[in-house]
Amino acid sequence: MQKILFSKKLNKADHLKILKVLLIFSNSIAILLYAFLRILFYNTPITATDDIIAVFETFVIGSLSASALYTLLVFVEIADHLLTQKKSNLYPALKYACAALFIMLLFYQAACKPQLAAGVMKDGNVGMTTIYKGIEPAKTLLVMNNEILNHIDISPGKQYSLINDDVKRLMEKNGKIYAGCGLVITN
Repeated sequence: MQKILFSKKLNKADHLKILKVLLIFSNSIAILLYAFLRILFYNTPITATDDIIAVFETFVIGSLSASALYTLLVFVEIADHLLTQKKSNLYPALKYACAALFIMLLFYQAACKPQLAAGVMKDGNVGMTTIYKGIEPAKTLLVMNNEILNHIDISPGKQYSLINDDVKRLMEKNGKIYAGCGLVITN
């Protein structure tokens, strides 16, 4: 690979080799990271459909990362070609400045997109797990008789409330805010 990258001129076969190596490397790293996180949160209830979607999104992110790196290589090669053809007195650092500008534009575009909240919060005292997608509660409380519970001793027939406090990223639609919530109770 080092011999290919540091040669003066890259041909189509070299470009395909570089793209293939970048795709394999970035997708391998993405899948290893996904596997690590999945093992870390092994007891989190995730459906098979959500798992398949997450693996697909992981491949997409890995492939987009490889494509961005390959695009950067192509732009550096184009800048190098333009600078060597014109024989101008431009500084040699101009090609690196163009590459840095392109990377900054990529980061700017990535930062402008709205960030979607998704995550898991666990309360070890109560044994409660909160999984959220799209919205983000600051904390989830279990309340019985106007008292926040820090234990799991709930008598049968007693009423209790599940409160999501300080929920962020709620969306307004037609002047109203709709929030969906599901509750799964297991032993």
